[in-house]
Amino acid sequence: HSQRGMIRIGLNKDSAVCSWNCGAESMSGFRRDDVFGMNFVDDLLDVEGQQVVAGPFSRARAGQLTRHIDLPFYTMPGQRVDLSLFAVHRRMQTEEGLTPAAEHVVLAGGFLTEDAPKRVSVDREGHISDWGDEVAR
Repeated sequence: HSQRGMIRIGLNKDSAVCSWNCGAESMSGFRRDDVFGMNFVDDLLDVEGQQVVAGPFSRARAGQLTRHIDLPFYTMPGQRVDLSLFAVHRRMQTEEGLTPAAEHVVLAGGFLTEDAPKRVSVDREGHISDWGDEVAR
């Protein structure tokens, strides 16, 4: 994993991608313009990934911060990577010019490693207030 930046993905109420940061781009090989509007669950996850996120997404939409979602994800070239994400519900402004502020689920995290401490703190607005040095190792 040459780029180890934090992965941050925003999904609208229908699970369509409305935010995709450079960490998500470097992890996946998918450019932001490629994935905007795609359904994250149906279009970007396999059956295993869909099963993994079903419960956490429901809890996030109900306002519960969901930690330690160990999500298998397949990159554009077809390589499997294992991610450790959290999901939080927040009202956010989507990318400029697309849609007004709305309710969204924000996914954030990094690559799953056995020895990486998972220290992430999120404020009530869904902003990351503490990101442990080892989280995205």
